[in-house]
Amino acid sequence: MIRAMEIARSRRADAVLMLCDEDDDCAAAWGPDATRVMGQKVPSLAVMAVREYETWLLLARDHISLGAAGIHRPETLRDAKKALAILVPGYLPTTHQLSETRGIDVAFLRSRSKSFDKLVRSIAALCGTPARGG
Repeated sequence: MIRAMEIARSRRADAVLMLCDEDDDCAAAWGPDATRVMGQKVPSLAVMAVREYETWLLLARDHISLGAAGIHRPETLRDAKKALAILVPGYLPTTHQLSETRGIDVAFLRSRSKSFDKLVRSIAALCGTPARGG
């Protein structure tokens, strides 16, 4: 977190959004602590993707596609990357994450994931605008 702040300061950022995987951490404890520490230098917010970023990519898909792949309740999976590889053969974050992210229907995913909704609301707050919908 400190390294992220140093980078932001060196680039004269107007704000910082820190996003990380929750894994087994507690977002309710980490987020406010990280926001407080980062906010001492520049307006900042911290958001955790429940379990992993790939959980959002799974939740962005419809129930039928997930069910056909044997994936149920993605937010409870310990290895969302492995589950995503069923739907995206050979899934690698560095190769596939950008294209998968571009395919996200933001409104749909916000309706399925509280942590993704938090990300959208945090981006809006840092930009000084209200988040619509959700």
